[in-house]
This record gives sequence, structure tokens and C-alpha cells, in this order.
Amino acid sequence: MKNLKLFKSTRTDFGPKELMGQRKEARPYSPYCGILLTIKARENIFDPYDPSILQLVKKYAKRNNIRIFEKAFVWNHAHLLIQTPNKKSYDTFVRSISSALARRHKSKGLFRERPHTRLVHWGKSFEAAKNYIQINQLETFGLERDSARQWLNH
Repeated sequence: MKNLKLFKSTRTDFGPKELMGQRKEARPYSPYCGILLTIKARENIFDPYDPSILQLVKKYAKRNNIRIFEKAFVWNHAHLLIQTPNKKSYDTFVRSISSALARRHKSKGLFRERPHTRLVHWGKSFEAAKNYIQINQLETFGLERDSARQWLNH
């Protein structure tokens, strides 16, 4: 007897590795989940000591009604844990940040790959994503990963 599939399976990860050799697909989205967004650049454009990067992200987050739970700017990449009211505002937010950074650095091909997106459910998964981002930020300031984990757990 064949299993009946009642629900369409939804992907929770989306990024360059998931797209290799495949057709374009829509990014996974759910208004009921947080989204872990990672943007990687070819250059060190995400200076953790530069307040203008945070101002730029906050500006476009406010404009698109995006809630930022956690953020880390780590020289050549950025991590954002966000929640969006709808898919359109999320897409606009990602495009706005990408184009603003490209204009600011006067560079085409600034990004190594497409932004990586992962849906994060509330609870343990959400806390794990938050801790991951905080550890990344602490590593930027010179702490080793193990030390950063210990520091967060105290």
C-alpha cells in the first residue's frame, strides 16, 4: 500500500549549496518562524566597529517592518535573526541591504553567493540560533569559540 502525502514538505534551508545544479526555487518562508539570514561578501564590508552598518540594517528593517532579534557583523559576513510580517517585506529587506552595501562600496559582484536562509522555530531552535550569532560576534572580538560558549553560559 502506498503512503498518502497529505502535506507538501517545506524546506527550511535555502542557500548556494542547496541550489547547485538545480533550478531556482522560492526561499522558504513562514510568518510563524524566525529567519536566520547569513550574507557573505568577498570583501570585509561588515566592520563590527562601524556603527553605520547597524544603522543601515535598522533603517531597512524599520522600512520593511522587520523585527531583529539578534545580529552579528563579522568582517566578511553578517548574521541576522529576524521575523517578517510577510514574504514581500523579507525579499525587499534582503534586496535593499544588498544593493545599499553594493552602492556604498561601489562594487559589482560584492557578494560571494546568495544569502543563506534558514527557518528557525521558536523554543530551543530559536535559542540555539541566537547563541550561535552571539558566539560569532564574540569570536570577532578575539574570543575563541570555547571561551565564547563558556562566557555565554555564565
